[in-house]
Amino acid sequence: MIFDKKINFENLNLTLSISVCLCISTFYVISLYLWSKQNRYNRNEPSVIKRRFISVILSSMISYIIIYLISSDETGNKKFTLTEWIGLRFDIKNFFNSILVSLGLTAILFAGPIIQYIFTEYRYYLESKLYEINKLSNSQSLGKNINHINNLENFIKFFKFSLRNFLEEISFVNIFSYFTDLHFLRNYVISTFTEEFVFRSCMLPLMTHHMNWVAVMLITPLFFGTAHLHHIYEGFKAKEAPFNILLMRHLFQFAYTYNFGVYSSFLFLRTGSFFSSFQAHSFCNLMGFPNVDELVNDFDKKTKILLMSSYVLGLFSFFYFINSMTNPIFFNNYVYSDYF
Repeated sequence: MIFDKKINFENLNLTLSISVCLCISTFYVISLYLWSKQNRYNRNEPSVIKRRFISVILSSMISYIIIYLISSDETGNKKFTLTEWIGLRFDIKNFFNSILVSLGLTAILFAGPIIQYIFTEYRYYLESKLYEINKLSNSQSLGKNINHINNLENFIKFFKFSLRNFLEEISFVNIFSYFTDLHFLRNYVISTFTEEFVFRSCMLPLMTHHMNWVAVMLITPLFFGTAHLHHIYEGFKAKEAPFNILLMRHLFQFAYTYNFGVYSSFLFLRTGSFFSSFQAHSFCNLMGFPNVDELVNDFDKKTKILLMSSYVLGLFSFFYFINSMTNPIFFNNYVYSDYF
C-alpha cells in the first residue's frame, strides 16, 4: 500500500532531485494556463478561480504520485512512509503543537503590524465618536480634537466593541460564508494548501539527504519564489500596469516570497509537519506586507516611536525564540530531527 510502505529518496542523485523539483514547480505554474483563452489572465474572475482550483489540486496530486514513483524501498536505513516524509501526520502531539507554535511564532514576527492595526482601528473608532459628538453639537471641527476623547474609558469601549465584532465574525454563519467565498478560499485555503504541499512537502524530502538543513532551507525556496514571477506575464496580458511597473512589483514579491519560503521550510523541517507551514502561510497572507506608508505618514511622533519599537521588539523576539519554540522534540519529529 502507498500509505504504509517504508521508503526513502537516497536512490536519487542531486541532479535528479533538482530536476524533479523544477518539473513539479513548472507544472504547477503551467497548469494555471491550460484552459481556454477566454479570461485566462483575469485571476479574479470567478470562472478563472474555479478552473485554477482544479489545476492546482490536480497538480498537487500528480506531484504526490511522482515523488512516490521515484522513491526507493531497497536502499538506506532511514525509511518512513510517504505521508511521514511529506508531513501529513495526524498524531495529536505533532498536529496541535505544530499549529499552535507556528501561529504563535508567526504572530510574534508580526507583532509590529498587529499593534499598528489595533492603533489604526482605535483611531477610526475615535474619529467616528468625534463625528457623532460634533454632529450633535453642530460643530465643524471634525478630527481636530481627537485627543480630547482619547482616554481609558473610550479605549475600554473600543475593546468591547472590537471583541463583539470578532465574536460575530467567527460565528458559524460567517465562517460558512467565508468558505463559500472564492477569493477567501483562494487566498487562505486552496492556494496556501497546494503551494505548501508542492513546494515544501514534495520538494524538501528529495533534497535533505544531499545537503544540510541550512542549504535545503535556502535553496528550495528559489523554486517557490520563481514560481510567482508568472504574475508579470499574467499582469501584462491583463493590462494591469506597464511592464516596467509589473517587473519591479513582482521582483519585490519574489524577494518576500523567497524569505517566507525560507521560514516555511524551516518550520516544516523542525516540526516535521505540513500543517505548521500551511498555517503560517495562511496567516501571512491574512496579514499582508506591513503598511510602511501608514506607519511613516499617519501617526504622530510619539505613536510612531511606539509602533517602530514594537516592530523591532517583534523581530528580535522572533529570532530569540525561534529555535527554542521549534525544538523537534516538542513535535515528536522523528523524520527530520537528525538533520539538526
